[in-house]
Amino acid sequence: MTPSIDDTIAMTPSDGDYLNNAEDAGQDNIYKLDSIPEQLLGLKGESWYREQPGSSYVLQLISASSLDNVLSLLEGLEDFHEDMSGYVKYTPSGRPRYLLFFENYTDRENASNSLSYLPEKLQSITPYPRSIGSIIDEIDEVGYWPR
Repeated sequence: MTPSIDDTIAMTPSDGDYLNNAEDAGQDNIYKLDSIPEQLLGLKGESWYREQPGSSYVLQLISASSLDNVLSLLEGLEDFHEDMSGYVKYTPSGRPRYLLFFENYTDRENASNSLSYLPEKLQSITPYPRSIGSIIDEIDEVGYWPR
């Protein structure tokens, strides 16, 4: 089952699927978690966005209220983790939203034209282009995430 963007159904992953310490794993803790699910290994985070031109684009795959929806989407896509990035933002009520993105394109047109080349599972959720500049602005606006 492919999660929808606003899907709020939570699933519980097994405890063995988490790394206890992000720094020991050399992993970017993109969702600011105490423990990192193995499914998130290889995904790029805030530091990667800051290294990219603000005029470049990514495809937004999902903005989920449940981390488990992101993990479900990632199932079977391990070969594409190096092409994915993400971060967490919080709603005004303090609830997390987990965002996940695909690839990096020079402009909006290239990002839009790439949709038909995505894995079928990603095509079915209707990704859309988003500028790196808008992502950096959002990260800067969010500042430090609540814990």
